[in-house]
Amino acid sequence: MAIKIMCIISLLVGLSLACNDLRIRDWDLNDIGHVHEIEQGDLVALICDGTCQGPGFTPSLKWLRPGGRKVTSFPGRLMSVYQESRRQIKLYLQDFQMSDAGIYTCRGWINGQWRTQSVHLKIPDDISTSAPLPTTDVYMSIITPNVQLPASDEFNSEVQSLSLSDDMVV
Repeated sequence: MAIKIMCIISLLVGLSLACNDLRIRDWDLNDIGHVHEIEQGDLVALICDGTCQGPGFTPSLKWLRPGGRKVTSFPGRLMSVYQESRRQIKLYLQDFQMSDAGIYTCRGWINGQWRTQSVHLKIPDDISTSAPLPTTDVYMSIITPNVQLPASDEFNSEVQSLSLSDDMVV
């Protein structure tokens, strides 16, 4: 009898250790990492999955936006919607903007305690869209507009020996 009880206890402990967290997935049900890049203007659709809790339990899931405020289920640009007997909750964010970037957290009651899983939604860094840095020639013309440089050899040798210091911002 004692062996049976030990087997049941180890089975229950094993089951509770096998599933002790929430999962955040994308629209195609792929697990995503802690940082997820979203293009500006895109629709964000993430699923917080608490199905590992097991039958008969409701994990009481909710999405929190950056700053910790709850994402409501009211229809709007940002909302959450329960799925599959309240064991999954989807986060919808339409027309993703720079101001929407930040850490979104799913919180749920899993195996007798509150668990959280977070994802940082951000717009990818794209240096091709940023303004190019000015060249040295442009930089020098900004510093000395409308200045006529002498044509002497002495001046040219002094200019060639000059270089921009590391602490100058270009």
